[in-house]
Amino acid sequence: MIGKTISHYKILDELGRGGMGVVYKAEDTKLHRTVALKFLPTEFTTDPDAKERFSHEAQAAAVLNHANICTVYEIDEYEGQSFIAMEYVEGESLKAMIDSGPLKLDDALDIAMQIVQGLVEAHEKDIVHRDVKPANIMVTGKGQVKIMDFGLAKLRNRTIMTKEGTTLGTVAYMSPEQAAGDRIDNRTDIWSLGVVIYEMVSGRRPFGGEYEQAVIYAVLNDEPEPLTAVRTGVPPELERIVNKCLERHPEERYQTARDLAADLRHLKRIISERITTSRAIRPDPSVRIPAAPAPVEPASSAPVEPASTKAPTPARRLGWLPWAAGIILIGIIAVLIVQRYAAGPGERQGGSGVPGLKMLVVLPFENLGPPGDEYFADGITDAITARLAGLSGIGVISRQSAIQYKERTKSTRQISEELGVDFILEGTIQRERPSSPDSRVRIIPQLIRSSDDIHVWAETYDEDMTEVFRLQSEIAERVARELDITLLGQERKALAAKPTENLEAYEYYLQGIEYSARRVNEEDSWKTLEMFQKAVELDPNFALAWVRLSRAHTWLYWRLSERDGIPKATTAVNEALRIDPDLLEAHLALGFIYYYGSRDYERALEQFYIVLKNRPSDEEAMKAIAFIKRRQGKCEEALTYLERALERDPRSYILNWDGFGNTYMMMRRFSDAERYVDRAISLAPDMPSSYISKAYIAIGRDGDRERARHFIIEAMDRLSPERRCSYMLWEDVMPLGRTCYDSPCEALDDWGIEDCTPSNIYESVKIKIEQAECLIGKTRVADATSILDSLRAELESLDNTKSRLYENSSSDLALVYALLGMKDEAIKAGIEAVEAIPISKDAFEGPYYVFALAEVYTIVGEYDKAIDQLELILSYPYGGNSVNSIRLDQMWEPLKGNPRFEKMMEKYADLGS
Repeated sequence: MIGKTISHYKILDELGRGGMGVVYKAEDTKLHRTVALKFLPTEFTTDPDAKERFSHEAQAAAVLNHANICTVYEIDEYEGQSFIAMEYVEGESLKAMIDSGPLKLDDALDIAMQIVQGLVEAHEKDIVHRDVKPANIMVTGKGQVKIMDFGLAKLRNRTIMTKEGTTLGTVAYMSPEQAAGDRIDNRTDIWSLGVVIYEMVSGRRPFGGEYEQAVIYAVLNDEPEPLTAVRTGVPPELERIVNKCLERHPEERYQTARDLAADLRHLKRIISERITTSRAIRPDPSVRIPAAPAPVEPASSAPVEPASTKAPTPARRLGWLPWAAGIILIGIIAVLIVQRYAAGPGERQGGSGVPGLKMLVVLPFENLGPPGDEYFADGITDAITARLAGLSGIGVISRQSAIQYKERTKSTRQISEELGVDFILEGTIQRERPSSPDSRVRIIPQLIRSSDDIHVWAETYDEDMTEVFRLQSEIAERVARELDITLLGQERKALAAKPTENLEAYEYYLQGIEYSARRVNEEDSWKTLEMFQKAVELDPNFALAWVRLSRAHTWLYWRLSERDGIPKATTAVNEALRIDPDLLEAHLALGFIYYYGSRDYERALEQFYIVLKNRPSDEEAMKAIAFIKRRQGKCEEALTYLERALERDPRSYILNWDGFGNTYMMMRRFSDAERYVDRAISLAPDMPSSYISKAYIAIGRDGDRERARHFIIEAMDRLSPERRCSYMLWEDVMPLGRTCYDSPCEALDDWGIEDCTPSNIYESVKIKIEQAECLIGKTRVADATSILDSLRAELESLDNTKSRLYENSSSDLALVYALLGMKDEAIKAGIEAVEAIPISKDAFEGPYYVFALAEVYTIVGEYDKAIDQLELILSYPYGGNSVNSIRLDQMWEPLKGNPRFEKMMEKYADLGS
């Protein structure tokens, strides 16, 4: 063929051969441009199916005109052979680039963004590529990506060209449904792109095998190794994106390429801003953000809840309690992934503020071993931190704040200023031959004095792995000696403690800690449980592993509704206490069982007080006590413990936004709340929750609906379309929408809630209620009634004993009854909801149910009883609502003009500041 002229194309060279064609480089003699000609292989010229599929490729690709898709010029025939004339792309295939090793992260992201932009164009024209792989991606010398070879593309509404059960495409990049020969859609391309991104970042495919059937088996059954375990420095958010692309069930993947593009764009912006921040001019250390008021030491010790404290409150946020929603899951993600931070409220002028207490931060030790050992280095760092935190005379910054400096973009002086510490302990860890019985570990710690940046101590420890616990103890003891801290007898005993004799069990324990630390999805939560379960199976006397197993079960109960989680957690903690009755970590775990399992706050406090009595600097116990005090309606006491916790965790987004921000909002001290919410935003500018809090402050304090709406949009801009629905449903911003929008439909349209796909009964109920209210607003009463009636039946049959997720559904059932005109049933269900979680039992969630009952009374026309409930909320010191929030809420329009209502509004007009 080379040298021939076909039509007006002169063949210059052969570029390549594939299953669906031979490609030549040619000159277009008419337009004087270089093109590529793709011919159907000779052996296929007599195959009608192959020729038709080839024709479909041309038709599919010809309708696409996008910078990231190879342009098709025409289709023609030569001596019975069909060919396509297309754009000639000069560059390197992505396959060749990957063959040279993993790509730089920003290069991989840039290529992924261009590929997904091309797929957006194709998918929105109902074209599925079906063969996305590195060999079909070209990258020009200028870095432009071109998607090649739509040889397997199909038009969705054209005849399926392959017989049922056949598989086309390259096996390693096939989606499970494609490998199984099932029908496919655009989500198969999203899977394939997930494989490509994984391979670009890691240098290897997520699903391997020595032969085709083994690869198919892996695609259908195996889970890929996490990207963060394969390569160090991979942002957890990128791992989440790839994992979502590789969800085995199509409905759990990104549903559109546009959604995937939004998340990639968001991640790219975060990385770009992080780089910009790291290159910024070093700030003047003399300029400081004012510190929060110094904590007041209470007369007695008390307990606190962990960084994630709020259950997903089941019903609508018809009132003014955004903090009672289940958005804490997103707050947790912020704690785990935020890497760039502005100055925070925990920056104290004199270190800890406690005379004689020397403040220390243990920065994450650098892993000098393979990337897969990152969890080992982090685990050893945590162990050293824990040993130091148990010593009197030293105040140790929490892991949550220390981990934010894992990527060292700041000087030790800057870190010291931001954390308010006197000393920094950093170092390196390298493990040799981890699978060998004679494996070794080398740890090189360095202690730095903040005041003059002097390294006051450094040493090299090179020992057998069997000595790893002794090394931890020696390092902690040496640090104490350098800080001139005299160890008590009990402290020496604690330092010398050896948690387990089984190093394999310890490996699983460290992996469990790693999964727990980055626990941002359900998979990580179950993986955490699995690791600790394996640890205790290998060593039934491993008390700390039993504690962690207990905490994992409690977490799954509270967050993911594992109904038998509490009995399992109790069994595990009892094992720990049997082994070591004085183990403080076990008392901490038992406190959370009482707290989350039965709302038995007094018994929970007893356990947390035991921890604080013996370990006064325990930041986790401080937080637990603070959040329990808040639920008990003792907000001033809660603030005291939050202050103490902030000393140990000064860079905590959760403490600022949820701890201080939401507590002050409960107290209607809106200006104080705003101060901490603003600090939370400075710590994590991309977290949407703080902007929703700002919106509530704008309404509650200022009555400014336009400003509130601005903050809602700010929150929306930080959410991908895929995350937006779930977030808005759990955040339950709809009550806020009633103050900012003129109709329910306007809010639904703006936020896209109506297009949500529910993932559980709670979300399903909320979507249907919002849809019904929108229809009622459009006077489409019959349609609304149809939705509400089916919802009524669903809620009436709901067995709340099977799941903790929606444990007080009576509130939503009451609303449905009210909207259906079932007055008696509505009032009865509303009262049941209030009695289930009364204010006296839970000052944090209880006011919401009272507010929801007021709404029910209003809908059914019992205006005086509605006013009774509203006055109860306004008179309660921690009810959160203000006159502004009630007056602007359209729900209360029927009450306006009522003398009792207006008198109440006047009476509480000055409530909130």
